[in-house]
Formats: sequence, C-alpha cells, structure tokens
Amino acid sequence: MWVRNADARGTEAVKLSVKWLAGLAVLVLAIVAVVGSTSATKAAAGKIYVANEWSKITNEPTPADPYTFSSTVYSTFEDDPLVQGSSGRIILPGANVVKIVMIDAELNPSVPTTVTGANITVIAGGTGDTIATGIPGDTATIELTGRTVGAANSPIAGTLADVVANTVVSVDGGTTNLIGNQLDIISFFEGSDAGDPWIKVEINVAANYLLNHITYDTSIVGTTEVTVASDLENSNVTFIASETGIGTGRYEGFIQLIENGVTKISGDGSTGALTGGTGAVDIFAGTGQLTLSFKDNANNTQETLLSLDSAPPTNTITAPASGSATQDDTPIFSGTVSESGSGLKIDEIKVKWDNTADANNSGPVVNVATGNNLASDVQELSISTSGAVDGDTAFSFSEDPSSPIPDFSGDKDHIVDWVIVSADLAGNLALSDADSGKSGIQLPTIQIDEVDPGFTDTAADHKTGLAWDGTKEVVARNSLRVGVTDDLTNIQTSDFTIKLDSGSTIVPTRVTVLNKLEDSDGDPFNIDDSDDATFDELLKPLGASAKAVLYFEVSNDFLSDDTPLASIQDTITDLAGNSETLGDREVSDGIAPSITITLSDGSGTGAVSLADEGPDKLTKDTIKITITSDESVPAGPVVKVYSAVSNVDDTPQVLAEGSNTWTATFTSEGDADGKRAIEITADDGKGNNGTLGSDDNEKAGTPVFTLDSSMAAPSLSVGGAAGVDPKTDQTRPSIIIDYKTVVTGPPAKGGEVSTVTLSKVQLDGTDITPDVIAASDGKRFFYIPPTDLTLGEHTLLIDDGDAIDAAGNESTKQELKVTIEERKTFDLDIFAGWNAISFPSDPVDPDVNSVFDNAGHDAVLGFDPSVDGQWLVSIRDSVSQLLEPATENGLTSVKSTQAYWVHSLNFEQVKALLVGEVLPASGSPPGIITIQTVLGFNAIAVIDTSRKLTTGASTALVRQVVGGGTTPVKVSDYLGKLTFGRVYRWDPEILSFVLLVDTDPVNTGDVLFVEVTGTPVPVFP
Repeated sequence: MWVRNADARGTEAVKLSVKWLAGLAVLVLAIVAVVGSTSATKAAAGKIYVANEWSKITNEPTPADPYTFSSTVYSTFEDDPLVQGSSGRIILPGANVVKIVMIDAELNPSVPTTVTGANITVIAGGTGDTIATGIPGDTATIELTGRTVGAANSPIAGTLADVVANTVVSVDGGTTNLIGNQLDIISFFEGSDAGDPWIKVEINVAANYLLNHITYDTSIVGTTEVTVASDLENSNVTFIASETGIGTGRYEGFIQLIENGVTKISGDGSTGALTGGTGAVDIFAGTGQLTLSFKDNANNTQETLLSLDSAPPTNTITAPASGSATQDDTPIFSGTVSESGSGLKIDEIKVKWDNTADANNSGPVVNVATGNNLASDVQELSISTSGAVDGDTAFSFSEDPSSPIPDFSGDKDHIVDWVIVSADLAGNLALSDADSGKSGIQLPTIQIDEVDPGFTDTAADHKTGLAWDGTKEVVARNSLRVGVTDDLTNIQTSDFTIKLDSGSTIVPTRVTVLNKLEDSDGDPFNIDDSDDATFDELLKPLGASAKAVLYFEVSNDFLSDDTPLASIQDTITDLAGNSETLGDREVSDGIAPSITITLSDGSGTGAVSLADEGPDKLTKDTIKITITSDESVPAGPVVKVYSAVSNVDDTPQVLAEGSNTWTATFTSEGDADGKRAIEITADDGKGNNGTLGSDDNEKAGTPVFTLDSSMAAPSLSVGGAAGVDPKTDQTRPSIIIDYKTVVTGPPAKGGEVSTVTLSKVQLDGTDITPDVIAASDGKRFFYIPPTDLTLGEHTLLIDDGDAIDAAGNESTKQELKVTIEERKTFDLDIFAGWNAISFPSDPVDPDVNSVFDNAGHDAVLGFDPSVDGQWLVSIRDSVSQLLEPATENGLTSVKSTQAYWVHSLNFEQVKALLVGEVLPASGSPPGIITIQTVLGFNAIAVIDTSRKLTTGASTALVRQVVGGGTTPVKVSDYLGKLTFGRVYRWDPEILSFVLLVDTDPVNTGDVLFVEVTGTPVPVFP
C-alpha cells in the first residue's frame, strides 16, 4: 500500500481513506477469490474461422472492415505443374490465400503477479520506492524489476484499469489523512532496461507516497497448432499460428493452397516455411472441402470448413459472333455468365476490346495465360449490374460501346479482338473462348469494315498455276490465284471472267474463297489459332492490303507464259455487306516451264524383256540428253547427272538447238558403274523455275540411265564351293558361272551391271556351251556334267571375248581348275571297352560287317525302341570272325537314324564310307529324316541332313541357313519340340556318362542319351 504521513491529513480525510482502503480490500479479496476458483469455472469454448484473402469473405460473425460475413467461404488453388502440369486455369492474385482466425481468451491466460517495494524503483519524480512531494499534476516514472511470473521481458497484459485496481499506496508515516488525495496511474509501457515495465503516474495531492505493492497481469504472445485436412483422403497437415498481440486471445495464420499441397505464408503474403507438417493434402479435385481445426483451452477440437471451387465461370458469347464482320462501329456486345459453384463476383464481370487501330489485329487484348492486359489501348464496356449481387449463379448483359471502335478516323477495315472476363467468389478467372474445340483460349474477333471489296493493287499478287487443295496452296496449271482486299461472301463463278492472251474470254468452272476471318472449313482464324501462321504465309506475297484469296479453276491448262486478265462481272459482297461491281487485274505468269527429255545414242544392245538395256537406258561411255520446253528459257536449262543422292557426277554443257530445244551429252571419265539420275531445271526469267527429275534414281518421274563401262569377272564355284582350284568328291558337280553375286577378293568378282551373253564355254577343251543354262536374270549360268567326271583335274575355260555384256563390254580370259577326288570315309575314334557312336549319314554299304570290319570290334548294339529290350545285337563269331546277329532282335545293317554301342578290344578307328550330299543330277528328291522316341531314356543319333559333314573326323554339327552359311547346333536346338529332362553323353575315356545342358554343342558321331518326360514326338535332325 501507499502510505502518507498522518500529520499532513485531517480527521475527515482519514475517515475517507479508511472507506477507500476498505473498498480496495474487498476488491482484492474478490479478485483473489476469482483467481483461486478459475479451475472450478467452466471455460468458454474457442472459435475458429476462415477468410478468402481475395474476396475478403469470412465466416467470422462480426468481421472488421474490409471483411464481410458469409456462412460458407470458398477458395481456389493454384495449379502445381510438377503434379499435374499446366491446365490453363487462371486464378486471381491472392485467391488461393486463406486467413485462419482462432479466438480463445483462455487458451493463453494472463497470470497476476505482485511487485513489492524492493522491486519498485522510482526513476523520475522520486527515489527508491517513494514518490517525492510534488505539485498536483506532476508525474513520476516507476520501473518494476524482479518479476516472478512469465518469461523474461514478459509485458503487462490487460487494461489500464486492471493495473489501477490492483495498485496499493500509503502516505509516509501511516496517517489516514487521505481525503481528496488519490494516486492515478495514467499509462504503462515497456522500458529500455532489459524490458522491465515502466509505469507513469500523476500526483493529485502534494505528498510523499510510499509504494507498498503493485499487482498486474503478465503474459507472452501465445501460439496454437492448426490442422488442415482434406475430405478427399485421410491426410492432413499442421502448422503454428500466433496470437495477434499480448493477451488478445486472437490467433491468426495464412495458408496458400497449391494443387496437392498447403503452404504457410506470412501476413504480408510472402511465402514462408511450413511448420510442423509435410504440406501434402489432396486438394486437386474441382470441388470438395478442407476441415480446419485446433484444440481450445478445454482440449476440445474446434472446427470450421473451407469449400473448394476450382472451376471458373462459363462465359457464353451471344453477339457479335466471332469471326463476323459488320459496318457498325458500335456493335452490341451481349452474353451470359454462369457459375454453379461459389457464385459470381459481380464487379469482376467485364467486356474488353483492343481499341488500337492495327488493321490485322497484331496484338491481342489480353494475355490468355495470365489475364493481364497487353494491348496499348484496351477499352472496357460499361455494363449495368443493377439488381445483381455477389453469389448470383447467372448474369446477362447487352450493351454497345459509348464511342466508335476502333480509334480510327478514316474508313475502317479493322479486325478487333475482344473478351468477356468474369470471376467467381473463389477467385477463379474465366475468359470467353470463341472455339472450345481448339487448344487454349481462342479470343473472339469482329471485323469493323466500311471499305468496299476489290482486287489488291499489285499485279504480282495474282499468279497463274496456283490452286488450293483444302489444306495448302499447290501447283496446278489449270488454276490461278488473285488477292482481294476484303473477306467475301456468296461468291459465284459467274461473278468473274478471265480473258486469255489469245483474246478469248472464259468463265471459271470453279472458284474457292479463302477469307482471313474464315478458313476453308468455316472456322474462325484467331490470334492463337494454329491456322493463322499458314494463312499469314499465304497472304504474305499478296501485300498488306490482302484479306482474302480467290482461286479460279478453268477447263484447260493455261499456257506456261499466259498472263490473263481477271475481271469482276457482277456484284461481289464482303462479309460486312460492302459491295463492288467493277474492277479487273492482270494476272502474272506463275507457271514454270514444262520440260521433257529424251535419251539416245547409248551403247546398250539389250532388249526391254529383261531390263532397260537399249541405247536410251544403257551405255558404256556416253549418252545424249535432248531437252524441250514449252516456253522460252532465256538462260537455258541446267543439267545435273547424279551417281548417288546429292552426289553430282556430271554437269554436261547444254547446247541450244532452237525452238526451245537443247542437247547435252554425258561422257564417263572412269566413273563407277551403276544407275544415274538426271535433274533438269529451267527458269523462264519471271521467277518460275521448272524442274524435271531429281537426285534420286529411285524416285518416280526421275529420268534414269545405267553406266556400264567394264565387264566384271564372274565368280566360279563347284558344288557350292567357291575359290581358286576347288576340290570335290562329287563326280557330277554343279558348276556355277556367276556375274551377279559380288565375291570379295582379291580379286573381287561379280557385280556385273547389265546382262551377259556367253558365246563359248569349254571343259577340258570341249565346247559345252549348249549344256550351259542361263538364269532368268541373265547374269548367272549353270552347268552339270551329263556323265561322271573322272578322278583328277579338269579345266573350265571362258576365253577372251567369249562373253559380252549388254553395254558391249567384252570379257577377259576366265579359267577354273576343278579336281575330282575319291570320296573319303567318316572316321570315329574308338577306345578299348564300350563306345557310344552314331553316323551323320547312312553308310554306302549298310551291312554291319562292312561298317565294323575290324576284328577287335566284337559286339555292336543298335538302339530300337520298338523291340523288347530296345536294342538289336550282333556278336562277332570266333570261327567265322564275322558279326553274327542274335537269334532274336538281331542287328544286320547300320543306318544313320540308329545309335550304337560298340565294344572294342583295341583302339582302332571305325572308318565308314557314308552317303554324301544330294547331287544336282539326283533322280529323286531328298526325304525328311525323323528319329522316333519313347517315354523314358532314348539313345538318339546325331545326323547331318546336309550330308556335308560325312567325311573325315567327328566335328561340331551345323545347320544350313537361308541364303548360305551355317549356324552351330546346340542340344536344345537338335531335340526341337521334344519335352525332355536329363541329357547325357558317354565318355569312353573316363568310362562315365557326362551330363549335358541345353546350350552344349552337338557333334557328329555322338549319341545323346535323352530322358523323354512328355508325350514322345519325333526328333527332326
């Protein structure tokens, strides 16, 4: 309490002071009672609200300006290109920013604290804990130190009245003469000394006041955790919101909604880090709700809802139709805006147009990606919104501009683009789209046209030889193109005539109109329409005044140098209703010279039946090229001869022969043989360049001839074996003389360009030409001796000049030495003991004693699954020394489809003469070989169906492939479709079965012991 010296006060003052002190005492007791009973009193529930920071709509019941109340608050979200990619949605700035407000006075309660005299320092107007005598109205400043409640620098919480009510003072000396004496606290604030509070007081009565104690509430700015959850999935994100001030009990935070996520941002709108959560919340649906919640002072969850609306309003254009034209420069703009979600924001409904006088509409009114104005002169339509309110689901308008558009003083012929702009209460922005079938926003356009149509001024705009095929401009000799200054409508062929250079006048049979405002399909050409680039390129050569193109088709082709006159014969009308009845324009020559060529004087002597080998298609050195044109070519044509694509082989000199005819002669200078492509170009001097042919001899329409300057040497082969002095054991081998197939050298052989005629072929000095057969290609020849050739060397001879190709090149001497050798045996190594063997082909003499003629081979068993025990047996008789078949299941002959066990008393080889390859002169075709199998283990022979591996030692089995060559055979390849388990091979060296795998190679002479596990099927070697 504050104490004053009693000597300075009267009796009545003392009585009044007693009453005052008693009242303070009662008040203090009441405060203590309330504070002491807080835990027993039911706390008020907290509240949570949201607000859209763009629309300033909140569900807080009594919001402060500029916020307005609505029970439902909508928000939208920003597309995240990393999640879905850009969808073309546009939202208004801040529309996805949401303010969250929590109100809970008891969530962070203030705590009363008392400061006594020891911690009270008068730093102005007194000393220590005493305020000095002063003049009424003077002030004193007091610093409070040593606080015991709250964190460091905790401020005073509550109102000024709270502090006054809890402050006790007394007069020096303890007298009670306090009548009329009162100490008023007039302010409290933070000092600069470590944040200790300061109190400033006003002294009403001149006296010394002792400051007994001062009680006040203290607090710090509190925080609370906010949870944002989606109704689309079981996920949520949390972050921390802060109290708006000391002891206010109001907590605020801002979040930004981004597709599939939430980001906490600071109050000024700058992005900040999300605290206490991942940020991932499923909000990418067009509609839905977010639930926002926090725990209040009683630990109860308080919630509020935020509705999502990502669909923009729909802007429907009523008038003017996009792409239309009118003479009225104050056209009525009308349309309807509808919104089924959050409702319309009425003051955001606008109509804007580009008022710049750029006739071809070079700049759009808005950037459709952002909604920002781009045109230098954008005007806005004044729209009456009387009776409409925010939240309406539909709004219609129909207004005309207050002044003419665009801003141009002369006769107008301008394309003006415009747009309807609207937004909903969630902040989604919508722009009117003139063509929803095309990608992106297509801005509507209207042409303000007060100019009559006509031909463009420059004759070069109008050319013969050009037509429209529905998608692009093409060359057509029966058509011409003219440029027109405006878009046209209701055009008929009878509206025009065409006067030829000959003086005759014709009416076109067909007319095609291509307007700037319409393409060939009737769709508008708009700023973002991909057709614009095509149309602009089309108009570019026609000059700035061209707005449309006319293509006239006539019955007959124009002459290459014709320059007709196109005339208007009837009224033509543009899209705006302007009309014209007179006018003509000269059409310039746009047709390139028509070129033809003939080839002659080559050395080719062949007939067309096999190939183009006449003198107009084949030469060994020179060929003449004759060129004609249907119009004058002042500089003469240019001739290029290509040996390959883009590879110029020759540019022969062109000689004028008169009457638009020229000749050029190609001469080979050691060039490589092969096809040659011809390309002729001719310029009529008017910018029309005619071309015939190309650099590609495979391209249709390209003139082609063949250069064959030498006779290739043939590749000679015997029995399929090529090379120098081949050897064969076939007594009637197939001999092939091949001028076609290229064989690498040295020397390289084959590759003859043209067909070949053989006049004489000799074998051992005998003329065999009548027996040599030519293939259908005229480049390969076959000879098979009618009788067996004797063993030894034989010579095949094609002498100098005995062969000539169709280009007239003669052969040089070609000789082949062929050696017929005695056929060799197939030799298999045999170990003492048991050996498992097979033969890749049938023995020439299949008798078991002919094949196994070594006396040391005393037993032979052949696998035959069709007999009991599955083996046929033959044992060598000790008297006759012959292999004698067993009484039952005896083995008498040897064949390739059978596998054998051979028991030997020595290490002597089995040498068997086997049937070789099928001879060309064979009387019967080769058969299909099969090996039958049974369930369980089978002994399967290894057969070479080509019979090429039937002499010499055992070797890896290969199979022939199409076109020649071979491929190795593996176990799985050999067994084919057979379903099998284990596969073994017998090794006589180690006297053991060896397990094989699918990829192991198969060798001739081997036996595969195969476990058949599925349905037995034959093996096809």
